[in-house]
Amino acid sequence: MKRTIITCIAAAAALVATLACGAGGDTAGPGVAGQAAEGAEHTILFEVTATSSKSADVTFGTGGDTSQDGGAKLPWSKEIKAKSVPFVMSVVAQNKAGGDILCKITVDGEVRKENKSSGQYAVVTCTA
Repeated sequence: MKRTIITCIAAAAALVATLACGAGGDTAGPGVAGQAAEGAEHTILFEVTATSSKSADVTFGTGGDTSQDGGAKLPWSKEIKAKSVPFVMSVVAQNKAGGDILCKITVDGEVRKENKSSGQYAVVTCTA
């Protein structure tokens, strides 16, 4: 019985020592990059371009918050900063003439969504 208790105490001490010495010591392990990025500011870029139209009505936003830029001169872009990347980001635009209208959402330089619509008064939507 005494031997079992001593073995349990030794095993518990070894576990505590391993956790105490090893915790936080691995700076190259998985998840480290994600931890370093937490709290960092993210750049979200909304863009609208067109082949023929010089202006468009643009609605953009994150989550449930949206803003509108009526009669926006093309090419149009809006950059916002966020503490975390929103689950939903969107831009919707309607051109004032024929041709193609295109939208794009970029987060920290990575394209998340691109789309194109064609025709007079065409509407294009990008949701990421």
